[in-house]
Amino acid sequence: METRRLEYFRAVAEDGNFSRAAARLNMTQPALSQQIQRLEQEIGADLFDRTSRPVVLTDVGERLLVHSAELLDHVRSIERLRTAAGRGETGTLRIGVIPAMLFGGLPARLRAFRRRYPDVHVSLHRTDTAPLLDMLEAGRLDVGFVHARPEPPVLRFSALARSPLAVALPADHPLASATELRLADLRAEPLVLFPRQSAPENVDTVLSACMAEGFSPRVVTTSGGYADQAGYVAAGLGWALLPADVDGVHAEDVVRVPLTPGIAFTERVVWRSPRPHSRVRALLAHLEEAYSGLDDGRA
Repeated sequence: METRRLEYFRAVAEDGNFSRAAARLNMTQPALSQQIQRLEQEIGADLFDRTSRPVVLTDVGERLLVHSAELLDHVRSIERLRTAAGRGETGTLRIGVIPAMLFGGLPARLRAFRRRYPDVHVSLHRTDTAPLLDMLEAGRLDVGFVHARPEPPVLRFSALARSPLAVALPADHPLASATELRLADLRAEPLVLFPRQSAPENVDTVLSACMAEGFSPRVVTTSGGYADQAGYVAAGLGWALLPADVDGVHAEDVVRVPLTPGIAFTERVVWRSPRPHSRVRALLAHLEEAYSGLDDGRA
């Protein structure tokens, strides 16, 4: 049953006249009569007594009129849901994120996305880079946030931002009051670093920067991310490189000193190609606004 025929039926029932209803609907009276006849054929009964003036509803027509408003509301609700789904405004969005990106600007951007699309259920999975990319490739995640440049050809990525790093030291460290530090200033002390499998590109970036300064650091490996690193530094187990501009990475008795030359991690969003579903497209559009544009996937 076409919903427009129900709307035509209600118009005739309200006006009691085919000609007036046709004028209100911006159609000809014969065309309206034809549509009502087709509706009657679908139902298998007359809806109007056409011998009276004005036309009146039959018993079947009376019952249909009672339920037609509810039927139309139901159909319109389905149409709204279908439209919303096509725009990425409903459903579940499975997001993977490495621990290091739970700090900084990403959580606020995801929170804004939730406010913008309240009917999208966001399922957040905290995991390391390698399993995150595997889950994306297998279709068990829809979107991922990583620092690494993914290699699988079925994945696409865009850079979101650069996260500059600072040297984290115990507050009572002799170098804690320095205005800036080079990595070489810390060559004799252990470096607190998260496991390579957690974020291999980050670990490689840090170790390569140390090598460029002429030394290979003694590494103390944590089992977690930035928060664990800050805790290790507070306990005097070494120094670390933490985000320079993130207040959420905090531990008592730890200070951050600017680093020269600067080092930064690239924050990236990753998704399956070539046809991401509507919720992924909605998130990517939101991120493009929130981060003032996405790159072309080569960064």
